[in-house]
Amino acid sequence: MAEDEQINLKNIQNIMQDCAMSADVEKLLRDKGLSVNPPTADVEKTPADVEKPCADVEKASVDQDLAASAKEAGNAKYKEGAYREALTHYQQALELLPPDDTARRVPLLGNVAAAYLMLRRASDCCSVCEQVLALDPTSSKIRARLATAQLALGDFTASRTTLNEVKEDAALAAAAKQLGDTESSLAMADATLNKGEPAKALGLYADLETRVLFSYPGLSLKMGRCYLALKNYPRVLNTTQLVLRANPRNIDALVLRTEALYHNNTASIDSRQFTEPLEQGQKLLKEALSFDPDHSGAQALRKRLRQLCAKHVELKEAIDNRQFQQAQEILDTMIEVCPDNQMILANIYVQRAQVGVRLKDWRAVLKDVGQATYRNHDLVQPYILRAQALQNLDRFDDAVKELEGLFSWHREQTVYDKLQEAKFLLRKKKRANYYELLGVPSIASQLEIKKAYRERAAEWHPDKKGHLDEEAKKNAETMFKRIGEAYEVLTDPQKKELYDKGYDLEGIDEQIELKKRRTDGCGGQRCGGCG
Repeated sequence: MAEDEQINLKNIQNIMQDCAMSADVEKLLRDKGLSVNPPTADVEKTPADVEKPCADVEKASVDQDLAASAKEAGNAKYKEGAYREALTHYQQALELLPPDDTARRVPLLGNVAAAYLMLRRASDCCSVCEQVLALDPTSSKIRARLATAQLALGDFTASRTTLNEVKEDAALAAAAKQLGDTESSLAMADATLNKGEPAKALGLYADLETRVLFSYPGLSLKMGRCYLALKNYPRVLNTTQLVLRANPRNIDALVLRTEALYHNNTASIDSRQFTEPLEQGQKLLKEALSFDPDHSGAQALRKRLRQLCAKHVELKEAIDNRQFQQAQEILDTMIEVCPDNQMILANIYVQRAQVGVRLKDWRAVLKDVGQATYRNHDLVQPYILRAQALQNLDRFDDAVKELEGLFSWHREQTVYDKLQEAKFLLRKKKRANYYELLGVPSIASQLEIKKAYRERAAEWHPDKKGHLDEEAKKNAETMFKRIGEAYEVLTDPQKKELYDKGYDLEGIDEQIELKKRRTDGCGGQRCGGCG
């Protein structure tokens, strides 16, 4: 008898003795020439030695029962849609089974993979499926599940390879069809985006993300491109942040995030905040180029951002030195650098209009603010600058209309004050020029005003116009009345002061009445609330 066989038989003999094994085992020992009840004097056994084999057998049996119960609990939770809880039960069942219990572990691992897939943890699902296939390469169900998880990650090549490794059956055929349909749908969505229909493409991508490609970073970035085209820049920043959190080396995400920062730059050109997103974008692109130095998109965008930052410094220096013509030339260069960025272009044209104000080139101001509002009609400053230019071109009615339109959707105190000022200037423009009417300068003394009044009144007195036709008589009466108004206002110190400030006759009466009400309200005494 071989030595190993003799040792094994003796082990069986000891277990039978300790655990009261069956008659078949006893017969086996006798046939081998071994005693069923060997002398106990050879090896002295402790109570623990006697109980251990029985305890191991009992524990293995109990663990199997507990594993089966955990598996059943997991199945129940899976059917309820509680996949996270189901996964916990499956993992508990696996821990209770010995590593070499392949027959029980393979189905449980398949359940774990299914739970991971339902939880959209495609990478974990792939890992578990590969474990199962290592134990049982013939499982087409697990192979199909692996292909589905690989597809969810956007790894179309790996998914196709997985499906082609064995002969086709129903499960693999369904997975292959899903793969083909997904590739076709993705190609259609890409074509839609390339045709300039980002909203429609976004819907197609979102459907793919919901159904199949839920762990595909490339799809997230495609959707980010749609958001960029739709000018939803915060959504682009959020999308790229999630992708970069999972893979900080994703070059496409770094470039897309920089584009969002570049296009979402709403700061005015003359502010310090203008360069902040541009500098942040340069850092992202520097990181991207460290991974791929030949990335043409990253190179071109980084060059553009550096040019804008450099021109921003030159512009500030030119304005501080009151070199406004040079400032306009710098702004023109900035326009050439970023022809695709409507937000920045709008702010450049606003800055150009402000430089035009300094140069008093009012027609150029009107042209520049038109360019600014065309690109971004939400800006407020262009409308205020347009009103200022219109006033300086003696188009006071148009200036009032401009500010009324602005105040209808931007009801801020500053706009209201500008509107009241424009209305005041309009009334001032339309009022009669009393100094011109009397033929005296605005610095004329009271004696000069009275003398001029007598001369003009005598000239236009209706009694001296009786020989004229009716129309000429009416004109003479109107002139005589206006001359009287001029004399009344310019010889009253309070009215003259208000007139010199720009008030017309109606405004003068309003201000006098307002002052009277304030005085009456204080009981005739000046108080802190009175001007």
